Amino acid sequence: MMTIRDEVDRCHACLHQCDEVDQKCRAFIWGDNENQRQVHTVAWENICKPKAWGGLGLKATTNVKSTLMMKMGIGILNMSVRDFVS
Repeated sequence: MMTIRDEVDRCHACLHQCDEVDQKCRAFIWGDNENQRQVHTVAWENICKPKAWGGLGLKATTNVKSTLMMKMGIGILNMSVRDFVS
């Protein structure tokens, strides 16, 4: 049986994973490692722009987070009352 709390926890875990993916992508693009950070001469927002607009066309997962949150919110709203009654 799925509860609202379970759905909220699942949302938080998913959003946390999005942040981790963005961190790994930024570290790779800029050449960072655990011991040393490089100078970031280009903003992450500029790197994530489409190629036609001068970016590299990468997709930032932070842009996807709002979509994930809406999808999970709709899932919570669509849960029937009987799912919460023991």
